[in-house]
Amino acid sequence: MSTPLNVLLYNGSGVSAASRDFALANLRSFLAHRYDVQLVSPKSLREEPWTDTCALLVFPGGRDRSEEHTSELQSPPL
Repeated sequence: MSTPLNVLLYNGSGVSAASRDFALANLRSFLAHRYDVQLVSPKSLREEPWTDTCALLVFPGGRDRSEEHTSELQSPPL
């Protein structure tokens, strides 16, 4: 049996709670029959393998601060 695909919803800086909750509820409502819809942290995106099982990566808004999204997704300096 193949691994089910995920729909990942970014949950980090730059995302308002209202936008996150609205997106999560709607994605689950429309897609739960076929995908596992779940929240994902910036740390998980940086450090865990997710690309092989991800059908869609969603960045909800709410604060219109895209630089916050990108700064959290960068790897820390060595």
